[in-house]
Amino acid sequence: IFDPILTGSRFEFTNLSGNLMVLLANLTGAMAVVFVIKGLKSHVSPIVLVTASFLLGGLTTGSIATHQAGDLINWFTQIKQFSWFAHSIVWYMAVLGGIFAHYFVTNAQKVIEASEATVFHYLIPLFSLPLAVVWLREQISPYIAFGLLLIAVGVFISETHFKLTARVPNWHSLHLHH
Repeated sequence: IFDPILTGSRFEFTNLSGNLMVLLANLTGAMAVVFVIKGLKSHVSPIVLVTASFLLGGLTTGSIATHQAGDLINWFTQIKQFSWFAHSIVWYMAVLGGIFAHYFVTNAQKVIEASEATVFHYLIPLFSLPLAVVWLREQISPYIAFGLLLIAVGVFISETHFKLTARVPNWHSLHLHH
């Protein structure tokens, strides 16, 4: 949202709408974390939560894709036209980047607090940006590099804070006898 202002480049609505879509994705992701934790607290198995999530996501995405393609036959025709490489990428995203990743995150939320688990979501740019540079030939601006540094420092401080507060005794709960 702020990149055109900071870099002096031309402001385009497509940039704003793309950024707003990412913000919406973050909001729905945050809501998903809350629903997962509610499920875990109700003793629902992590694999059941992940399976239900992917079934619902597949139905939703499939419905949207079918609507955009015009009909189900046209949608399948478009899918068949993809190269084997494109199909392998989709399978990778579905299995490793989707099912396994969500299963690991859901299991992690059983043993650590949501506030601590969500801090790690900030690390995604630290992993995805180098891959984008190598595979997509994207350029990193000084603002993005500075943002990555802030993310790394922020996560470090946050995780250090969690560990320090876990070791500090709660003095109010101690009953001192005279």
